[in-house]
Amino acid sequence: PWVLDFAGLALAQLAGDNNAALSALERATMLNPNFALAFGHRAVVLAYLDRPDEAIYSAHQAIRLSPFDPAIFSFYQALALAELAAGRYEAGLSWAEAALRENGGMPALRLKLSLCGHLGRHEEARACLSRVQEFQCEPTIAGIMRALPKGAAPELAARIIDGLRKAGMPEG
Repeated sequence: PWVLDFAGLALAQLAGDNNAALSALERATMLNPNFALAFGHRAVVLAYLDRPDEAIYSAHQAIRLSPFDPAIFSFYQALALAELAAGRYEAGLSWAEAALRENGGMPALRLKLSLCGHLGRHEEARACLSRVQEFQCEPTIAGIMRALPKGAAPELAARIIDGLRKAGMPEG
């Protein structure tokens, strides 16, 4: 299950092959139905596929299985991404903030920035953008586009980028 889990994540993020990724992750969860990390990674891939409701269910399954998991930030990020994909920005922002509290790092910060842009929360967006500019080598829309996982659906990528523009991120 561990090999299938990480292979699935790599297939989605590096190769952009979400169907093969999902197949590997589903096989991992069939081999071990208590494998929280595989459910969390499955949630990410489902969000990439623009299947937010399935992603949310899978992420909640991961949290139920392992509520104190060291990788819980990734489950929260999957929820933020899925809610963003569904256009439920307020819910997504709550999950992005939870991911940041649990050490979600730059991916969670970029999600929060995009969600703040969509919600018109300009003060929060400015503070977020300042942190992104402090830590990211190329804090621009162009840089973020290059950093997006290959597996992200075009609709999801467009929604993320739209939020970043609304938040005031420079084009680059």
